[in-house]
Amino acid sequence: MSRLVLVPLDGSEFSESVLLTAIGIAQRWGARLEVVTVHEAAPALDHDLWNTTSREWAEAYIEEVASRISEDAGFSVSGTILNGSPAEAIQHHMVARGVDLLIMATHGRGPMSRFWLGSTADGLVRRGTVPILLLRPDEETPGQAADFKTKRVLVPLDGSLESEIILSHAIEVAGDEGTKFDLLRVFLCPSNLASSYLPHTVQLNANVFEEGRKVVQEYVT
Repeated sequence: MSRLVLVPLDGSEFSESVLLTAIGIAQRWGARLEVVTVHEAAPALDHDLWNTTSREWAEAYIEEVASRISEDAGFSVSGTILNGSPAEAIQHHMVARGVDLLIMATHGRGPMSRFWLGSTADGLVRRGTVPILLLRPDEETPGQAADFKTKRVLVPLDGSLESEIILSHAIEVAGDEGTKFDLLRVFLCPSNLASSYLPHTVQLNANVFEEGRKVVQEYVT
């Protein structure tokens, strides 16, 4: 089965700014593309008419987006309505559908209308089990496509095999042979250095520090 790229939307132009990036990655991977939105019942407005109307709007919206970007992508894009708390509903959907990459806009410093994106992105990053690409669009032009450039990519590592898992994903998402990857590992100064008040320990501390720094340097190179 081909790969699947998922894009959560909240009905705003701001959230849709990642669609061109998602289309590009899906085309390059030969992957399927799915857009989703979450219908979340508001307790303060728990009324059948409200819930029915809001769900009908969500269905019409996601159907329109899927149809519109299918033309741009050159392949069929599916649209899905989820129910419940956004981050939780999307996470369950990702697991059930076997999503390979989630792409979404994240909030900036804009108005409260960005809250859905910000809180949902934060929740997915904390509990997500698949690679997530967060893009921050221009606050001044919310309808403009998010600028996703992969000329240079920074990959922080902590020396563990778990942290290195991200490398293969970073290379696949970048997808450009001209991309420069910078590997970063932060060297923490040892906290158990000998007292610097003793003359003979000054060189000892310098040796310990330099040896640790050398190990970290060799790791990233």
